[in-house]
Amino acid sequence: MQGYFLVKFENVVYANCELYKYAVAQGERGFRKLLIAKKITGKYIFDQVFYPVTPEQRVLCNHYAPVFQDFDDEIRYLNVVSKKTLNQLKEGACEVFRTAYVITLDNRLLPNFFKYKYITFFKARDWDCSKAQKYNILRSMATIKLCGFLYIALNAVDVRIGTPTIATLKK
Repeated sequence: MQGYFLVKFENVVYANCELYKYAVAQGERGFRKLLIAKKITGKYIFDQVFYPVTPEQRVLCNHYAPVFQDFDDEIRYLNVVSKKTLNQLKEGACEVFRTAYVITLDNRLLPNFFKYKYITFFKARDWDCSKAQKYNILRSMATIKLCGFLYIALNAVDVRIGTPTIATLKK
């Protein structure tokens, strides 16, 4: 079981598949009936499907103690870094981000990319390093956590971080 999540996305509250299935549709069978009858349609956010909930359905969802995530609030802290600024960073002549780090990733290692408006994301996977080292790298990157999965923004910074790490792709 993945867990129960309510996500505010573009000013609409959505429930993840698991929550909608049990709280609103009263089980797998009811959920399948709603899908077959086309009474509900899912909305993709990155690689996950969510279903809109009405205020009455949200009350039903609250009985399952879901985690509420405000995607709209989190995305506003991410700013895209221009190519000119990235080139200046690599040369060490950038005045805007004096303490920023740039890491270059091989795009063959990243199977899927997800685009939201002007930012491209990829899903973080496990890699071989210590948990402390991984935590230190990720806490300085522009990330969004959605339903327990971590998505890292490419060529972007989180404005709340003093010393950001910017992930770029190898050409």
